[in-house]
Amino acid sequence: MGFRIGLSHQRVFPVTAFPPVKPAPTLPKLPPVKKAHLLPIAALVAALVGAAAPAFAADAEAPIVKRIGTMTRGTKVFGDAEEAIVAALKAKDAAALDRLVAPDFEQRTQGAPGMPVPR
Repeated sequence: MGFRIGLSHQRVFPVTAFPPVKPAPTLPKLPPVKKAHLLPIAALVAALVGAAAPAFAADAEAPIVKRIGTMTRGTKVFGDAEEAIVAALKAKDAAALDRLVAPDFEQRTQGAPGMPVPR
């Protein structure tokens, strides 16, 4: 007689104390579909698709409403400052960059935030 360790308070139970494991039930075999049954099934599918087609067409014809976002004052000011810095960089205008950027300015990138690029 063999022994197994149970999970309940780590007691040792004899193997005969466990009920036998039953095999899982199997599904019954279905008969094959006859050719005579295919025509009604196809007609049903065609009717369902035909009934749903007007709903899809109505969705396609619905107008698309676009929202117009309102820009805040802070967004406008910050965006203008960014555009001025980019324009000064492209023109290589050192005087404009000195006006726009502080002396202790450093650029931080997402890839390496701990390694700032100095001015």
